[in-house]
Amino acid sequence: MIENGSAEAVTIIEWLGIFKSDLGLDDEESINASALLWQAIGQNERVSLIALYMAALHIEGEPEKFPIELIHSLEVVKPLMRGVNFKRVAWLTALREKDYACCLKICFEASLQPFRFAQQIGMPSPVKYRYELLSGILPLISNTPEKKEVLWLLDCVASMTSAEAVHFYDELLLDYAFLLPYVEELFSAHCLPDSDDTLWFSLKAESRSVLKQYFKMSSYYSLEHLVDEICSRRTASLLKLTERDIKQLKSRSMFWSNYSEKFNQTRILIPYKTHEALDISGLSTDIDAVKLPDIPQEDSEVFIFDIGERIIVEVLRGDASELRIFESTSRNIKRLLQDKNLTLRSIREMACGCIHDHVALWQYFCEQMLRVQHGIAPNCGIKRFAGIGSKGATYTELAGLAAPTESLFSERLEQLETWDKAFWTRESKIKGDSMPVASSENRTVLEKAKIAKFLNKRDEYIDLLKLAASQSNSEAMYLYGIHLLNSRTSHAKDKTLAENLISGSAENGFLPAVELAKKFGLIVKAEQKLNAKQLGELQKRFNAEGQRIKKAPSERVKSISKNILSKEIQSKTRSDGNRPYFNLSIAELEEVATVYSESVGISKVLLAELSHRKSTTRVESLIEVLKKQI
Repeated sequence: MIENGSAEAVTIIEWLGIFKSDLGLDDEESINASALLWQAIGQNERVSLIALYMAALHIEGEPEKFPIELIHSLEVVKPLMRGVNFKRVAWLTALREKDYACCLKICFEASLQPFRFAQQIGMPSPVKYRYELLSGILPLISNTPEKKEVLWLLDCVASMTSAEAVHFYDELLLDYAFLLPYVEELFSAHCLPDSDDTLWFSLKAESRSVLKQYFKMSSYYSLEHLVDEICSRRTASLLKLTERDIKQLKSRSMFWSNYSEKFNQTRILIPYKTHEALDISGLSTDIDAVKLPDIPQEDSEVFIFDIGERIIVEVLRGDASELRIFESTSRNIKRLLQDKNLTLRSIREMACGCIHDHVALWQYFCEQMLRVQHGIAPNCGIKRFAGIGSKGATYTELAGLAAPTESLFSERLEQLETWDKAFWTRESKIKGDSMPVASSENRTVLEKAKIAKFLNKRDEYIDLLKLAASQSNSEAMYLYGIHLLNSRTSHAKDKTLAENLISGSAENGFLPAVELAKKFGLIVKAEQKLNAKQLGELQKRFNAEGQRIKKAPSERVKSISKNILSKEIQSKTRSDGNRPYFNLSIAELEEVATVYSESVGISKVLLAELSHRKSTTRVESLIEVLKKQI
């Protein structure tokens, strides 16, 4: 019938019968039959769909019987085909030869991903070759792809399952990283820690390193991910976490989200029970985590990270939990960020530069401490702090967080006394005789001093600061020493006392004092170190008798007073006239205000200068800060 030109008279059922059988003809008959069948295929779309669809199934292994002559003659007839039939025959030829690169090139020319291409030309979905096809996509892309290549690549990725996408992203990042600039938005949408339904934690560690470097990412997300996993309903239930525990974990994570851009290397210590609970829940930290021993003392998750020139240890929950700040020395880096046997107890045994609590208003005072004493500012451009109530979340670069209500200070002092007692009891058990001179009493006195300063009770602030310093509180010694250096009413003996206080604070390991001591050579000899008793006597003599402790202030004390401000500011400051800071920019005025925060006289001079300046947001903010200092 086909030979007589009556192919249209052949029914669909009859065509199916033809294509479900092996014709079983000799060579000459086979050639003639193939030619007739191809003629019908080329002229009739319905016949073409049936024949080539079944040919594709036969190439994949089903059905067992099919006119094999058609399969063998695919390459011969391909040049004779037109339109969609040409695409079908080309596709089948490549599949028959397992030439998946050729399959992909055909798809690329059609600007379609493989599975959509097969669907468009009416061929079965190439599920059997799915892995081979997806694996061949990246090698096909040029080193400097054109827009068409990028769009086709994105279309291919969109067809992948999550597992396939993870494999693809790993391959691209590790072997084809030069393509990253062309598909940056793809990774931003699916592979960064804060992406919706992110694949970040499924990627290989090496791939995440590439992304961190390319996107200049923070390692903060390790903390966020850990807290989210621990606070999940199942894990929290297994660990029997209280609402207080969950609140502690989330508040720590939220606070540090404000510094996420500043994080570098991170590390996490996980209690044995937490590790077990995460495994049972089917969750994984997927980060550099150390499993702590199964003992009561190792009962809290610990997050360690280097930020700026500091290494911060954040104890995430528990009674009297704390934040410890260490200088980023090679020894501390090796111990805190590399030691495989690190434990919470061993951290607490280390000499520490600064310690901060987690009681009421801890975020407010911690932000101040980080910014003022350690030069650690939050993320650039931040205007509101995450994790703080709406009233106190406002942030400015100069003043820091918005001032809390006075009622919260009483709550803080009350909680701090309880925290101090528990904290120092634990410290004494861990360190014993090696514990530096310190007590909950001088810590509370210092906190009272800070609150008095906030409430503009300047005389009370100085008295309490002096008392805490005489009790050998390292931070108080440093702050009171700086106060004496900055005060215009200080005499020679005051400057000498300031030197001893800062040196003593440095000897105790208080980091801002250590840095100042290093800068100006304030390293006291062993016989000159000041203990609490000597400080008390020193203060008593200074206040009551006004006796000279040394003959005169040393040249290095003069150097501190002179060089606390940059040389540029010093050169621009006028020594005569009623506007000594006339030549200073607003940024330089802010620096002067920060350095001389304890000097009422300089604060007044700065206010007078600002009264002549055009009103801007920074000017008004500085005025508010100065008013609090007077």
